[in-house]
Amino acid sequence: VLAVDDKIYHKSVSGKKGHSPLIMELVDNLFKEADLKPKDIDVYSVCVGPGSFTGIRIGIATFNALAYATGAKRVEVNSFELLSYGIDDGVFSIDAGNGNLYIAKKKDGKIEMSFLEKEKAGDFESAVGGEIYPDTFKNLITDKCSKNEYVDGFKPLYLRKSQAERNVE
Repeated sequence: VLAVDDKIYHKSVSGKKGHSPLIMELVDNLFKEADLKPKDIDVYSVCVGPGSFTGIRIGIATFNALAYATGAKRVEVNSFELLSYGIDDGVFSIDAGNGNLYIAKKKDGKIEMSFLEKEKAGDFESAVGGEIYPDTFKNLITDKCSKNEYVDGFKPLYLRKSQAERNVE
């Protein structure tokens, strides 16, 4: 998502593997469509998780590099902030693969997150969140900027160990 004043540009790819080669192509296409260069951006943002380990790492590395190279500010968001934006209270979940779920409870604006293995995940299948729209991302970032919620660098939000770490154990 690239927001310039009231105009929102967005690109997405669904169901494809290979985040690394795709991300820069998508980012480049957004810059071309908006007739901008990376140095023209005041604030970079990225979703830090929970989600795909590889996708999260690639997104964070890409946007940390762009922000560092251009001196732009950084605002990070998590998946549940996006899913629950504009909703006061609720239970939300994200498919974590293999029947597992990432789950969050939002009450009074505070979000508590956890990981549920498939044995316990069935109880929360009906809590799965909806689609995230480009204007939701823009509005959440705008809100965070107005509160000066900047970070020095993006860091992943992992609710469980990676597959490699679990295999070693």
